[in-house]
Amino acid sequence: MTTLKGLPTLHDLSLVALDLDGTVLCPYGKSPISQRCLKAVDQLQKAGLPVTFVTGRTEDYACPIAQKFGVVTPLVTYNGGRLYSPVQKRTLFQAAIPENHVTELLSWLDGLSDVVAVYWATANGLRLLQNRCSGNQATDDYLFGTPREIVGPFLAGRQDEETLSKVIVVTRQGMEGELESRFGAGIQAIRSHPDLFEILPAGIDKGAGVVRLCQLLNVNPARVLAVGDQENDVSTFRAVGYAVAMGDAPDSVKAAAGWTTADFAQEGCAQVLEALLRPQD
Repeated sequence: MTTLKGLPTLHDLSLVALDLDGTVLCPYGKSPISQRCLKAVDQLQKAGLPVTFVTGRTEDYACPIAQKFGVVTPLVTYNGGRLYSPVQKRTLFQAAIPENHVTELLSWLDGLSDVVAVYWATANGLRLLQNRCSGNQATDDYLFGTPREIVGPFLAGRQDEETLSKVIVVTRQGMEGELESRFGAGIQAIRSHPDLFEILPAGIDKGAGVVRLCQLLNVNPARVLAVGDQENDVSTFRAVGYAVAMGDAPDSVKAAAGWTTADFAQEGCAQVLEALLRPQD
């Protein structure tokens, strides 16, 4: 059910923070970008309200989308692990999994039967490694990003002067308990997609990334509106003043939001953005 009554107007806000997959983009990449959403973002930015994307994706994936939308505000990528300026084309913040956990974590990943992708930050940008193909390269391209290298053991493939940014495991099984028992408080795990389980540095999530971006922009998080659809968006909802869940989000995500919009198929995100453009009461 759509419940957008009482949303702020654009004059109450300093920033709009939008999740990508399942919010702005089709959650399985099967439909094009909504022209209605493109128009609403354009109108908000022309009215003076900045818009950004908050995503688990890399900037290689997010920047072309930002360009299509005309978004110039720094992006929150890697589920809060990086801030990236699409205008300056440079990383403004980079988190890393603690070095004392890296060897053991890679060894554990090498023992999994699941498809796994590992994201290394280097001086020259991202190096993305995958342990094995799922059997569908197009699906892997969509889930992980490109370009990727298919490698043998991750432990043997590490290079000097790289930092481990995040890991994606393709699984619907929860891994939180095993990761906590093995690695303690140094790393954390979140679900960013029904099929994806992500491993990140402790203390890193979308909400922390949005707060860090707000500090950079000198924006009060209480004047930020966020829209999202998955468990990894809940941290954003808790960090900002206004939170809207997509209609097809899990119940736990809806419970964390102040409002619920329509499903993705019914242009739920565009409905929220259009509501912000309404005349002041």
